[in-house]
Order: sequence, then C-alpha cells, then structure tokens
Amino acid sequence: MLREIKETRQLPGEPHRRWFADDVFDLIVWNNPPGEIVGFQLCYRDPGEEHALTWMRDKGFSHDGVDDGEAQALGPKMTPILVPDGKFDRNGILARFEERAGKIDPVVAAFVVDLVGSYPGKAARVPDAPMPTQRGPRSTVKGPRPTVRGIRPTTRGPIPTAQTIRKKTRQ
Repeated sequence: MLREIKETRQLPGEPHRRWFADDVFDLIVWNNPPGEIVGFQLCYRDPGEEHALTWMRDKGFSHDGVDDGEAQALGPKMTPILVPDGKFDRNGILARFEERAGKIDPVVAAFVVDLVGSYPGKAARVPDAPMPTQRGPRSTVKGPRPTVRGIRPTTRGPIPTAQTIRKKTRQ
C-alpha cells in the first residue's frame, strides 16, 4: 500500500512536493502555492525494469525507462538516468495503482487516476475541481482536513475519480 513520506525534501525554486511510496510505486506530486497539482511523476517497477510516467501541466506527458547505471562492465556504477521508453501499459499500471492507493490522499489519487487514464497525449485535460494540498508548512489550506467541493476525503471505499467529484458538485 502506498503511504506518504512526510519528511520530503523541498528544493528551492521548485513547487512544493509530496512523496508517496511502496514496494512497486513511487509517486511524487508537485503543488503550486494555491495548492493545485501542477505535476506528478509515477515511478513503477516491473521485474528487472523501472519506468517513470511524468505529467507536467505546461508540458504534458513523458514516459521513460530508468537506466540504473549498472550496465558498466568495468568501473563503478553510474548515476541512474531517465531514457526514452514509449511502451506504457496504461490499463495494467492504472489497475495496480488503484489497488495500492487506498490509503493516500483521495484527491491526489483521483487526480493521478484521471490523468493516467487519459494517457497517451502531450496535453492532458486538468480536472475541473481545485486540488488542495494537505495542511503543511507551505500549504494555504487552514482548518479541518480540506474537501473538494463537498467531497470529504476518506481512507475507506473506492478512490473517487474526477468524474465522480464533478457529478457530486453538480448535485
């Protein structure tokens, strides 16, 4: 099960980042100061391979393999780098992510599920609902745990999709 790593390193000049991890996935989510998600990177491991699906609001998607630097026959291991890798099993990764995302912020999970479901494409639509961050040192959200237009986060039940959120906001 994915869980949030609370002590996530913040880099000067970059949006606030949140990190969720388990033995298959690492999910890094970037939020701007109003709390909207402006990007994410979903790293996943298949036997013998690691990949990264990255979405940035201003750039769209990229899908890369991770060259772990181990192919060096003589000498020390090199630094891992991202290399172009076009193959992406959207449905398989989406199903695995949904199985493991039940305990993370449901707003983040729904956002990622919605956008991964829209892959492939250079420009993906951004869900209509604003995406608040959890309360934290750089968050602008005050008071009780935030809701998105009447959707109260919960750790039980299925992950709400952006479509579900939009339906509830129209009621």
